[in-house]
Amino acid sequence: MGIHDGARPLIKASTIRLLFEAADKKNNAIPYNLPSDSVRLERKDTSVIIDRSSIRMIQTPQVFDTKMLKQAYQQGQGYKQNEQSSFTDDASVFEKAGGKVHLVECDAGNLKITREGDMRVAEGLL
Repeated sequence: MGIHDGARPLIKASTIRLLFEAADKKNNAIPYNLPSDSVRLERKDTSVIIDRSSIRMIQTPQVFDTKMLKQAYQQGQGYKQNEQSSFTDDASVFEKAGGKVHLVECDAGNLKITREGDMRVAEGLL
């Protein structure tokens, strides 16, 4: 089962195929890109640099074995509210339920449209 969001309308068929092929082998496949920007963590009145070599920018579609993902969501119904608020995507639910998430580096063109400027970029790409 592939779960995709409408905020990424420029997904390529080749990326979808890659993810489903990887999920066939590992029961799930979570797409990512490496960050190209420097990354900092803000702390009170200062900030500190984060080593971006270990950072992965997670995307959709996220592909799972359907039965395993349904089981993860059923387990998640018993979590406390503060635990549920840490679920930012389907992979976080799957992982919390004990599943091992398998990351797959994918095309950087899978743009997420969240800000006004993103729409202009998408229009330019189309």
